[in-house]
Amino acid sequence: FANPIAQHRLFATEKRFIDATLAYERGNYAVAAVMFMDLVESPLFRQNRDYYRCVYLLADSLYRKRNFYAAREYYEILAKYKVAQYLQEAMQHLVDIAVRVHKPEEVERYAQELDRIPASSRSPELIYQVGKSLFQLKRTLRARDFLAAGGEDDVDVEDGAAAGVRVEQDL
Repeated sequence: FANPIAQHRLFATEKRFIDATLAYERGNYAVAAVMFMDLVESPLFRQNRDYYRCVYLLADSLYRKRNFYAAREYYEILAKYKVAQYLQEAMQHLVDIAVRVHKPEEVERYAQELDRIPASSRSPELIYQVGKSLFQLKRTLRARDFLAAGGEDDVDVEDGAAAGVRVEQDL
């Protein structure tokens, strides 16, 4: 481009994405969240190759600021469109948020969605988060089934207690 104004306009969103990423990497999650939200809501940025990375970083910034309801909205986008690079981590956070905001039905819904992912493909962190959350919700048998399907063959009810979760048998 010979025209510097046209060139500046072309790269404006990329520059804002880099600035937001730098704020995120420095731990300034409030500033990063505002900048990422501006990009995610921009129709111009939706076609950008970094759009879903931006959605993930926005969700994570909000999560780190403990704005769980807003974070959930953006993690849901990653889950809805099954963005492979971020899907399992998004699901892990969605399960955690559901427990934090007292939505046990959402934990079960996410666990059912995860049942569709081959057990061998699930990350250990995701298996642990869902299993722990089900234990916290006193869904002991469901937690054991989920953990066992994930390769945790030696799951015992005591494992939930060892993880700091009060365990009671399902009725």
